[in-house]
Amino acid sequence: MIVLDDTGKQLSSASFSENLESWVMGDKDICFVIGGAYGVDDQLLAEADFVWSLGKLTLPHQLARLVLIEQLYRAVSIWENGNYHHGN
Repeated sequence: MIVLDDTGKQLSSASFSENLESWVMGDKDICFVIGGAYGVDDQLLAEADFVWSLGKLTLPHQLARLVLIEQLYRAVSIWENGNYHHGN
């Protein structure tokens, strides 16, 4: 379970791609949790396998979902050496 919360670790797209690849290679399903307007419950944060921050900005839930989807697409592009991601 990967929880998106502003208290989590900030990752570059390349680092997120590396982490995601290792999570995908495991035997468990991956579940992303995006908190609501008041964040994520402390118990859920404690149970998370990883807490990830998209940054210090406050984003509406729908925008956070869109950013997550884009980063998933970018991560796969990085794995496949595609031309979507132009960073280092």
